[in-house]
Amino acid sequence: MLEALAISAPIAAAILGWIVRSRLERSRREAEALRSQRTEIYLKLLKPYITIFESIKLTEKARDKALKDALGREWREALFHVNIAGSDKVVKALNRMMQKLYNENPGTDTMKDLGHLLSLSVRISATGGHN
Repeated sequence: MLEALAISAPIAAAILGWIVRSRLERSRREAEALRSQRTEIYLKLLKPYITIFESIKLTEKARDKALKDALGREWREALFHVNIAGSDKVVKALNRMMQKLYNENPGTDTMKDLGHLLSLSVRISATGGHN
């Protein structure tokens, strides 16, 4: 009886170790996939703001066209995906910024607008691959 226990204990420990290791590896792979997915979504989300800053020297008509292109279907899809795959802090920062844009007249307080954008950017950089 004691011999059977002496033989089976290391085998059971090895099997248990293999199970734990495989679950940890799977968890790491899933976290890496989610991190890369978040990064892609966050870049799509920030595209309109990058376009705005790039188009400062453009004519008003060209700026409006660039902004319209940036706020297209791909951007709206990114907004939806942020709510699914984004971290809570990023979603809250995005919601604050979007509420500001819809409830107030954007552009009236440039520093406040920039503050909301920077807050969102900080939340993204804190969670978008630096976990």
